[in-house]
Amino acid sequence: MKIKSTGVAKWVALAVVPVSLAVLVAKKGQQRKAEAATKALLNEFSSICMGKPNVIEELISQGADVNAHLAKDGATPLHMALDYDYPQCGYESKFSRQQAAEFLLDHGAHINARDGLGVTCLSYAIFNGDVPCVRLLLQRGADVNAKGSKYSFPPLIGAEGRMGEITHSTNAFHPELTASDVAFIERMREIIHLLKAAGARE
Repeated sequence: MKIKSTGVAKWVALAVVPVSLAVLVAKKGQQRKAEAATKALLNEFSSICMGKPNVIEELISQGADVNAHLAKDGATPLHMALDYDYPQCGYESKFSRQQAAEFLLDHGAHINARDGLGVTCLSYAIFNGDVPCVRLLLQRGADVNAKGSKYSFPPLIGAEGRMGEITHSTNAFHPELTASDVAFIERMREIIHLLKAAGARE
């Protein structure tokens, strides 16, 4: 026996379609908003470097992916924070690299993220001889024995190599180490000590 649809059933069926469509449209709108926020986060990262974390916080609230990767080199915002040379870029920043990195970590940045060449955030901090950032990353759980890649070494080997690079950088045009070189070497010694204390292996 075939049961005919009632008027109520037809009304419900018709009502569900626009509701479902509205949900899909809303989700699509949210997705586009999040994609736009992510793009802005990567392209306008100088906002955080210039002491405007509220701008980044607003983008994150709009759904920006704090772990998105730049198309050109695969760097994440955390990589950029650790590699940014604020004075050289002409920014009078209220944020240090450490503060910028801490802000991003507090908002969900992956501490062991790798860029397009497989280089970790910890390796960025080590390369720059940034003791406060290395200390911060180790305290937050960075992998002190992360495997190297084609373009990078494990943390301890990388630190020792970086110190050796500066130590033996003298030549005919650069006959002796500058005060800046000596200060950098001292920072690298401290970084090597921090890495070993955290269990780093060669």
